[in-house]
Amino acid sequence: TDTLRRENNAQTLSLGYYKSLSIYHINLSPNVELSSLSISRNKRSILDENQTTYQRLYRSNYVQRQWSLSTQYDIPYRYLNSFTHQYRTRQSFLDSDSFTDNTTNTTSIFSNINELEFEHQLNLKPKTIHLLSVPFYRTSGYIKWHKQEQVNLNKTVQSSETNFLDDFVLKELQLSVNHSMYNRLDQQSKLTLNKDYFNRNRTPENLGSLFKDQYALFHSLALSPTAKSDVSLELESHKLLQYSSDQLNLSPSDLLTNSTQLNYRKNNIQVDYSYLLFSKVSGLLGTKYTVISQEERPTNLTDDYKTLRYSPGLKWVPILGLSIQYRHHFHSINSNDERFNGDGSTLSLLYNPIHYENMNVFIQLSQESYNGFGFNAIENALSQQQSGTFLRQTIRERKDTLFKASLQVSVDIALTNYQYLDRLTISGEGYFKTISDQLVEENNYDISGFYLKASILL
Repeated sequence: TDTLRRENNAQTLSLGYYKSLSIYHINLSPNVELSSLSISRNKRSILDENQTTYQRLYRSNYVQRQWSLSTQYDIPYRYLNSFTHQYRTRQSFLDSDSFTDNTTNTTSIFSNINELEFEHQLNLKPKTIHLLSVPFYRTSGYIKWHKQEQVNLNKTVQSSETNFLDDFVLKELQLSVNHSMYNRLDQQSKLTLNKDYFNRNRTPENLGSLFKDQYALFHSLALSPTAKSDVSLELESHKLLQYSSDQLNLSPSDLLTNSTQLNYRKNNIQVDYSYLLFSKVSGLLGTKYTVISQEERPTNLTDDYKTLRYSPGLKWVPILGLSIQYRHHFHSINSNDERFNGDGSTLSLLYNPIHYENMNVFIQLSQESYNGFGFNAIENALSQQQSGTFLRQTIRERKDTLFKASLQVSVDIALTNYQYLDRLTISGEGYFKTISDQLVEENNYDISGFYLKASILL
């Protein structure tokens, strides 16, 4: 696509292209099938020039190049229902520069961003496994390795020269196993390992070098002892070692000896019970016990928290596909022989108005509110989103509300009446989130997003 637009003292030239290739069901050997191969490449170039009362000239150039590759292999094996290997990679380059000739000064900005991302995933679905004469049905598992890198250099030349960095390397390894004993006791186990490195000076909050080494272990059990009741048990363990410094360009090995260190551990156990009271109403009761210990060096600040939480509630299913749930929770936090109490509520709605084999629509709404004393969860979430830094857990008074809404759409239509067309697939998702904090105004924010993708298979 080529576009040239002129208007008064401004002109914009836009050049771009998009190329993609997709291949399905390639038999590489009698036992190995390449079920999908997709390659895409795109480039976009924009030149913008204009003049205003305060600017004698503004010129900007923007060039972006990106390519991606994804594959999926199906490898049959006699002891497995399915064994697939998925791989995807993406690399992008962005170069931009701008020049502004104001009436008082001139400014030049140069930006260069390189990104590299790849992911491997192995999916296993064995047949029924018998261990000590105990059958394990619906067993499945996966191993996923993901890595993402970004090198971002932004340089501004004005009265003084300023360079901005925003580099990171993210590594993640996941292992997950699901199965059901006797088709009655469902179990899920998941282990996640992360190593994240940041080097940036874009804002005062994002200044210096940061390295995080953490693991999270999750295990859950679910059982339906009677036709009207369900019981679930969840165990979770999280450990974080964080090294941070205001100095730039410190490697992870340098940060181990020249930084502020945060050692954070969290373990909790949660039990939930539901019972069908009437034909469409269930009673809910949950309890959660959490133990947190953290230590910060070289300040030698240590904290130990023990939290107990009760959450009774109700679940209503008025029509097929619609579920409305309300919970009110009460919690107490013990720290250094002091007790801090708080409460809150959660109202959630899940609606599946369209549910067919080739078409699904999901609508999800939830609102969470907190009152009394609690942890600095909002500040911690914002810090991790903005700079990747995990904040030390502290207790503060809370009076806030979190509202989330999401919409998911998936459509798969077979095009049987067209000679060279196979099917049309459409997928889309919308998301909205808002936080209202009545005590800390800086925590208030809104975020939203939407994407829609349509594909025609030949």
